[in-house]
Amino acid sequence: MFVCFFLLFHSDGKVQRGMLQRGMSMHEVRFASSNFFGDDFSHYGPEFNCLGFTLYWDYNNSMDSIPMVGYVFHSRDTAPLDLLSPSLIGVPKIFLTHESPAHEPTTDQKWMANFNIIVSYHRSRSANEFFFPYFQTSASTFDQPMKYEFEDKTFDIGFGHSNCDAQPRTAIVQNLRKHVYVDCYGTCLNNRPVIPYGDDELHKFKIIIAIENSLCEDYISEKILTAYNNDAIPLIASKNRVP
Repeated sequence: MFVCFFLLFHSDGKVQRGMLQRGMSMHEVRFASSNFFGDDFSHYGPEFNCLGFTLYWDYNNSMDSIPMVGYVFHSRDTAPLDLLSPSLIGVPKIFLTHESPAHEPTTDQKWMANFNIIVSYHRSRSANEFFFPYFQTSASTFDQPMKYEFEDKTFDIGFGHSNCDAQPRTAIVQNLRKHVYVDCYGTCLNNRPVIPYGDDELHKFKIIIAIENSLCEDYISEKILTAYNNDAIPLIASKNRVP
């Protein structure tokens, strides 16, 4: 998890020295977070070990007796007033996003200067940025026997998205439909009964359109895995000839 990388990033002793100066234990630390996360991280704990620390994810920001070594803001609920909270003075601020720059303020350098650490899918080489992909993969992710023989699949091309405002994805699919039949099983451009995410019916498609809602550098979500997990060929779009 990226919070372990954060502690490693501070292995020069900044966190430890600060805790000693305040008379705090060096063995228990916590990360607090803004309200967007709810209890999404509770499955990591309530505690887990990281680099010799017992690390708590305090999604309610209620564990006052344990030193806070970082506050995680999600890009969807980061407000200026939150950054000015007296309880966060001197606490490293971490900006976490898996959204594309088209929908987030990540291109606003003045705004991003408020944060000590940036955690995202972007493969940046900056010292204060961590690469934290949308999903974890390995060679075995894509090297699995097919559950269904390709010849037995009954549908050709599937498109299962709900956001019709996403361009150029919608325009690409609309143009494709002028030439071949596309089963649009999501609410966008729908022409057949909706197929829920993860439904076994998706295994019947030979090709699944996995175009992202924004064509941005390094941005990739679970859509391509949906195709692979259903033994389908993913149809993607590229920017400047770079997938």
